[in-house]
Amino acid sequence: MKDRKEYILEKAFDVFMSHGYDSASITVLQKELGMSRGIMYRYFKSKDELFIAVIDKYVIGLINRFKLQAVEDMTLIEMIEHRYRYHKRVMIALDKQNLKLRFLNFTALIIQAAKHYPGFIEQTEMIKAENLKLWKKAILNSLEKDEIRGDVRVDIIAGLFSSGSTNPEIEMADYDREKNFSQHAEIWKRDMEYLYSLIKK
Repeated sequence: MKDRKEYILEKAFDVFMSHGYDSASITVLQKELGMSRGIMYRYFKSKDELFIAVIDKYVIGLINRFKLQAVEDMTLIEMIEHRYRYHKRVMIALDKQNLKLRFLNFTALIIQAAKHYPGFIEQTEMIKAENLKLWKKAILNSLEKDEIRGDVRVDIIAGLFSSGSTNPEIEMADYDREKNFSQHAEIWKRDMEYLYSLIKK
């Protein structure tokens, strides 16, 4: 039973990524899953229930896996490397699942979750706030160890590292439809190392 439920979630994620929430009708889901509507409803009572379960696993679950379990004395450069290594492992694992994981599709799925998943925005905001605190702590550690300039604005720099965006236009150009998620990890590291180079001593 567990294996079939996981199969439904994986295939439904693929369908929601490819078609979007509105176009992924029960008929489309049923066809892609290769099972009767009755069997599908045995595990999920509605499209909404299935969509929420998909978001829990592949969006909120993924964001939670990015929460950094930082060592108390981790510096900024150590935090970058720590996140990159974990980011890379997660992304490689997702690429191996052979799902249609593409940045723009995934971004669209998040937008749809904000519309169709009650409480989704509140959950992601809480995760972002926790992540921001971890980056602030790493910056303060680097200041204490005299690794970065003393005139940096901790809140602003932490926000840049936490968002993972140094230049939105370049970022969107780099995150094209053909790149897999493991390549995105390399782009992220490149951008974060550039940002770090601007504030290090």
